[in-house]
Amino acid sequence: MKKLKIAAASIANYIGDYEKSIDSIQKWTQKAKAKDADVILFPELNLTGYITAPIAADIALPLDNRYNEMIVDICKDNSIVICYGFIEKEDQNLFCTHAIVDKDGIVGTQRKIHVPRQEADYWKPGNNIQVFDVNGTKIGLSICRDSFFPEYQRTLYFKGCEVVLMPFSYYNVPRSKYLTETHHGRSIQVNAWNNGFYAVVCNSAKNREPSKWEPNGRRFGGWCGIFDPWGEKIVFTDDEGNNETMIVAELDPSTLVDRRTHCNFLAEELRNGVYQFKK
Repeated sequence: MKKLKIAAASIANYIGDYEKSIDSIQKWTQKAKAKDADVILFPELNLTGYITAPIAADIALPLDNRYNEMIVDICKDNSIVICYGFIEKEDQNLFCTHAIVDKDGIVGTQRKIHVPRQEADYWKPGNNIQVFDVNGTKIGLSICRDSFFPEYQRTLYFKGCEVVLMPFSYYNVPRSKYLTETHHGRSIQVNAWNNGFYAVVCNSAKNREPSKWEPNGRRFGGWCGIFDPWGEKIVFTDDEGNNETMIVAELDPSTLVDRRTHCNFLAEELRNGVYQFKK
């Protein structure tokens, strides 16, 4: 990999208000560029909004849509790579998708592979795990629940992944407690250590007012952070509250090399022929 400066912007998401979402993407991208970031990660479904209700079908977008073209223009204006999420519509099927976009267009997309029960009525799971070359670095996308599956993370390692981007729209856990009091948070650090890659996490932020789709509204945790290939925290937003925020850090290739050449890098000792992966 090459040196890469990555920003993760934990921002609010808006149900079907694409223009407001684009304005937010532009604002935070400009902030990231002011800190010399090469790449900015946004949360899961930040363009269309995260919503588990029938309206998901109405706000879904095809891969080729005019808002994507707006995001390409933002990339051009800021000389940056943008990673954003949207409910994708292909024929009559919906998917939870995250796209990597640069000044020339879409570098690649990843559909969420593991769809939890509360989402299964609204979009289908993807069936392909991919890794993309971004500025000389191999980058994978691991959307929300996918980030908790060690099998998914190991597959990214086998495919040569060096940096995993993990967008979330997670609403159960305050950011001040995510790393210290949840197995979910700790599992991300373990997966980074196990596979010797950088992990960049980014969750939606702020509270959403009650609506006919969400009678009780919804609160998003608003955390974001980066872990190195040793599983150590480089930076993490763990203060109280769930306001919008952004972190930026430079990823050093030498740390990845040190981890992957260490005598206790377990991935080097894998014995695939003796494992059972089917029930």
